[in-house]
Amino acid sequence: MDNIIKALKSFGLTEYEAKVYNALLNQNISTATEISTESKVPRARIYDVLSSLARKGWVQILDTTPIKYSLVDINHVKKKLKQIEEEMKKASEFVIEELASKIKNENELSSEIGSDLFVETKRTLNLLSRTISLAEKNISIHYLNKKWLEKLMIELTKAKKRGVEIRILLNKKDDSLSFKRKLLTFAQVKVSKENVIHGNILVDYSFYCNTYYKSSGLQAQTIGYKKCIHCLHAWIKREWEES
Repeated sequence: MDNIIKALKSFGLTEYEAKVYNALLNQNISTATEISTESKVPRARIYDVLSSLARKGWVQILDTTPIKYSLVDINHVKKKLKQIEEEMKKASEFVIEELASKIKNENELSSEIGSDLFVETKRTLNLLSRTISLAEKNISIHYLNKKWLEKLMIELTKAKKRGVEIRILLNKKDDSLSFKRKLLTFAQVKVSKENVIHGNILVDYSFYCNTYYKSSGLQAQTIGYKKCIHCLHAWIKREWEES
């Protein structure tokens, strides 16, 4: 008896509902009083429990005097059990997917570098060179001036040989035929209609660096938050297309 009660509860029945259903398995057609006695469900609760089972499609109420109750057709029960099983499976898969997604997002967030500031030219160039050397798919460089671009040419050429797509948007003041010819050996090149003080580099849609110039030299501010980078990527793409 305990096993069948446990099995019925696994399909969403309450303790009392499972006991009443089990009692009807033994008695077939019975009155509420008979079912209460057989199932040990209090008489004060028996009508509520039977009504609930009827609404759920497990029990049918017979038009008799006194009113009697019986189990629904066994084929109907089989169909219902299969339906419940499929719903439970879908619900389980949904919960597992949501948990996996939540854990993944939390792990990604915890592993992201928020931001970092590089205030020395040497450190900044080392950062940019190292990042370019790790690029796998694409590099976008906007408004980085000629002086610093020339220092990155070796790593950019290596990236091109690895199959990395490189786009460079030059400031208007750096637009010279000889310089563009050098850049075109490893990158697509466009020239801005204006001069922008701050430059930026986006690598593989996962690393973004904003560059700017002070009397002490080249400085950089990195951003590692993926949601921010997603927005910055859209902005950089639009700048490239509009140039």
